[in-house]
Amino acid sequence: MRAAIARAQEILALPGRPDLAPIEAELRGYAEALLPVAEAGTAKLWRGSLKWWQRRSRLDIVHRTLAQPPPTDPLAAHAHLFHLTADCRVLLNQLAGEEW
Repeated sequence: MRAAIARAQEILALPGRPDLAPIEAELRGYAEALLPVAEAGTAKLWRGSLKWWQRRSRLDIVHRTLAQPPPTDPLAAHAHLFHLTADCRVLLNQLAGEEW
């Protein structure tokens, strides 16, 4: 997953309009696989605490990102991949036990 995040960041830095669909699909798969783990970890926190609220809010953002179909417009696809990359980084950090 870290390699996919790094590839996405390289692709996002390229000039022009590279094809983003393959890396978007890969990152989407990782996010969908890790989201239940992140949800379970957040559910163990005291509901209403600042940490719970911060994680719950971030997970809601991930849900909204995943609910959107891949955009067809090149600029929107670029922005979508940027957000999906950030979401994957957050989920991976939680899995590794790091703070968000």
